[in-house]
Amino acid sequence: MTTHKYIPSIDGLRALAVLSVILFHSFPDAFPGGFIGVDIFFVISGYLITQIIFTQAVSNQFSFTDFYSRRIRRIFPALILVFIAVYGLGWFVMLPGEFMQLGKHILGGASFVSNWVYWLEAGYFDELAELKPLLNLWSLGVEEQFYIFWPCIILALIKLRFSLRNVLVGLVLSSFLVNILFVRTYPSATFYLPFTRIWELGLGGLIAIYCSSTRVTRFNNLIALLGLVGMLAPIFYLSPQSVFPGWSVVPPVLGAALFLAVVQKDILLMKFFSTSWIVALGLISYPLYLWHWPVLSFGRLMKGMPLSMLEIIFLLIISLFLAYLSYALVEKRIRYLGKKTVITLCLLMAGIGFQGWNTYHREGLEYRLTKNIQIPYDQKQDFVKWERKGMLPTGNCEPGFIYPEAHVCAQSYESKDADIVVIGDSHAFSAYWGIAKAYGDQHVVRLIGQGACLPFLDAGEFGQYPNCKENINKQISWIASNPSVKTVFIFHRNREISSDAKRESFELAANKTFDTLLRAKKQVVYAYALPELNFEPRLCVGELPLGRKNPLNSCAYPIDRELDKQSGYRSSIIESLKKYPGVITYDPANFLCPNGICNAVMNGKVLFTDSNHLSESGSYMQGAAIQKQYPLN
Repeated sequence: MTTHKYIPSIDGLRALAVLSVILFHSFPDAFPGGFIGVDIFFVISGYLITQIIFTQAVSNQFSFTDFYSRRIRRIFPALILVFIAVYGLGWFVMLPGEFMQLGKHILGGASFVSNWVYWLEAGYFDELAELKPLLNLWSLGVEEQFYIFWPCIILALIKLRFSLRNVLVGLVLSSFLVNILFVRTYPSATFYLPFTRIWELGLGGLIAIYCSSTRVTRFNNLIALLGLVGMLAPIFYLSPQSVFPGWSVVPPVLGAALFLAVVQKDILLMKFFSTSWIVALGLISYPLYLWHWPVLSFGRLMKGMPLSMLEIIFLLIISLFLAYLSYALVEKRIRYLGKKTVITLCLLMAGIGFQGWNTYHREGLEYRLTKNIQIPYDQKQDFVKWERKGMLPTGNCEPGFIYPEAHVCAQSYESKDADIVVIGDSHAFSAYWGIAKAYGDQHVVRLIGQGACLPFLDAGEFGQYPNCKENINKQISWIASNPSVKTVFIFHRNREISSDAKRESFELAANKTFDTLLRAKKQVVYAYALPELNFEPRLCVGELPLGRKNPLNSCAYPIDRELDKQSGYRSSIIESLKKYPGVITYDPANFLCPNGICNAVMNGKVLFTDSNHLSESGSYMQGAAIQKQYPLN
């Protein structure tokens, strides 16, 4: 079997990649674009994997069994340790909802589809990142999916004598083009899914095949320097608010590719990246990447508030220690073992995946906590899922409310035509029950809309799903043409308005919607976006698991914090509302935040079921507040 020369500067590049990610997760204000370290990892992985596949394929030495056995011995050991540690700690400190979500993420991680799981969660009943200790595994999912089909493509092209270069370049360009075309309209899908990321790994593969052996020496130092600048600069000028990946990912990806193109050359920069301490960090970069986020995540989870700089540094030292132990005591010892080890690792991973499924299926194994943690029954009900309370009625009604896994048919009196319609995203679903109860004696209330979709005409770019625009347009058209509908309530979550183009699109969509409904003689009640908690409301009632503290030692927060977060959206919607004085407005901040202080619990009632959705009690209390403010005839 062909062996490959060890290149220490590649481990040096791995060190840069993992360091940028860790600095971003630890100090996001100082290193706002450090997430590009993942993209550097993608290019490195594509380079190394393609080098192995191509070299062995052209010499007829490639074996799928050997290839995947090496991947398993490389990836599984540290990952299994992280799964066991995270699950074990979560058992003692996580609430049922948190532990249930962890089970789903473990199942996704063990199946190497974490990126798909997090894509489906993004913007839809999404939880805070701090409640997702395995969030960093999304990138591992992308790589594993790449490993599945990439060797097949290369071997097929070589065997069929197709132009390897032309086909691979075509794949890279196609993936890059998909990334550019869809990053604005479907940002979450473009971020998480492999179709828009393959070009990064593929570019590394092209460098491995066609550039790593070039003999150009005159400009090698310049090429390496340009590559380094391309990787370092985005760490400081990009941010989580940047349109990403899109064009923004080009500098770090090209930078990594340029670096790898001359990585085997005897030049000054490669000597620096080959120094012992940088290489040492690179050697443990994989377990360090795996460990650092769960450690930081559980630290924030336990404290219930942001960590101090000293606490972050302490947790990073723990992460470094765990990474070293994983590498020295497990990874190195297992990497070159035989077939039985591979089978054992696969069985362990399958067992871990099953336990993740079991935890998710059994809703967080609440029995773990019942002996030690008590919560009043009426408050507990506000954390019970809607469907378990019979409040997710499904059917084939048109129009209805659309979730990915259910078509909801909610109407206060099914035998009568609705004269009040509540339309919106998942926030409208939460608000519907209070509206139906408050107005139900004299009116018939119906819920329509779609989860994670902005309820405005032609507003698909603000939605999570490709069919948002089509479905919402049809629903608004149905409202406008239905003479029985007299009043329309519009609810939706806060939207990030980060550019002039976004602002223009948002205002245009709002204007179209208000104009259409008012011309149809509908009374329109527009609800401003809900002030969100940014913490788990279950921490505010009853006893807590071992060591947990409620957020900021208080379950109230100033409204100014939320108004600042919503400033872009609010300024845009206010501009639209000025043009349509006939639209009635309701601001949930007036109900949730008396005297400028927002509450998670009011009069003993839990107002939220998660960090951003009203609970059943919260919905009823809001409905009563709206009905008092706007008593309909």
